[in-house]
Amino acid sequence: MIRTELGLMETARPRPFLTQPGTEFEVVGDVIVLALGFDPLACPHSGDLSDLAVNEWGGIIVDSNQMTSIPGVFAGGDIVRGPSLVLHTVRDARRAAASMHEYLSSRRAVAGT
Repeated sequence: MIRTELGLMETARPRPFLTQPGTEFEVVGDVIVLALGFDPLACPHSGDLSDLAVNEWGGIIVDSNQMTSIPGVFAGGDIVRGPSLVLHTVRDARRAAASMHEYLSSRRAVAGT
């Protein structure tokens, strides 16, 4: 990944994000779900994700905290709600991030670290 910044406001619409050289970093993950396009892709139902609950069109079912049926696995955006506004995806992401923080913090507290 690389950090970005918003381009100059020459019009009402800002220029695309500009990359910040020298800010490259890696994020490790077991599964990466691409968030591109408007057509829901089938969610992988193999291995650890075989117990993931989905609705009738294959969208991932989440609770009010964006957590899936697998504890500690969160989802949002088009894979949850179908084609929608980016505003909804941003709201889902913010809710999921706060929920992830709460989830991980509570696990750390129970572990005593």
